[in-house]
Amino acid sequence: MDTEQSLLRYLTGLGFSTSAIVFQPRFGPEGKTLDYRPDIALIDPASGDLLAILEVKLKRDRKTLCVAANQLGSYLAALGDPAVRAFVAVPSKSGEGFAFFELREDGEPQEVSASRPLSPASLSGERLAAKKAQLKATKEKTTDRFAAVCRVTAASLLLLGVLDWVFSLSGVELLTNNRMLILGAVVGLVLVPYLSKIKILGVEIERMKERSSSW
Repeated sequence: MDTEQSLLRYLTGLGFSTSAIVFQPRFGPEGKTLDYRPDIALIDPASGDLLAILEVKLKRDRKTLCVAANQLGSYLAALGDPAVRAFVAVPSKSGEGFAFFELREDGEPQEVSASRPLSPASLSGERLAAKKAQLKATKEKTTDRFAAVCRVTAASLLLLGVLDWVFSLSGVELLTNNRMLILGAVVGLVLVPYLSKIKILGVEIERMKERSSSW
C-alpha cells in the first residue's frame, strides 16, 4: 500500500489528476465469469477512455518484469482494445520516484526513456491517434466491401436487363413495373446500410481530427 501511495503521488506529480487514477479496476472478457484486476488504470477524465494499465512491482529484475509483462498481456487480451497501453512501474534505480517499462507488441517490457515521461497529454494524444487509425481502417474496409457489393449489384442488374430483353423477343415481360419497384427496394436495402456506416465513420474521423487539433 505504501508503494501504491508513493506511485499515486508520483503520478499526480506528472500531471495526472486523482480522478484519472483508478486502483485495481475489475474487468473481464465478455460472456465469461473470469475477471482481471491490474494494479492501476489511467483514465482520460474528459472522455472516460481507458488510456493505460499498470502493474506495480518492488523489484526490476528480469524475472519480475517478465511475470508482470505476462500479467499485462493477459489483461490486454481480455480488454481487446489495441489502443490501451500497458506499463510495469518499479522503483527507480536512484531510489527516488519510479521507472516505467512499456509492454511492446512482442510482449517484451521496454524501459520508457526518462526524456519522454508519462503524461496525460501524451497518453491521450496517442490514444486519440490510435482510435483515429482504427476508424480509418474500418472505413476503408467498409468502402471496399461497398464497392464490391456495388459491382455485384450492377452485374446482376445488367444480367436481368439482358434476360428481360431476351424474354421480350418471345413476348414475355420479365420486369414488370411492380417487380422493378421491388427490385429497387431490395437494392436500396442492400446498399443503404453501407452508405450509412461510411457516413458515420466519416463523422467520427472528423470529430477525432477536431479533438487532436486541440492538443
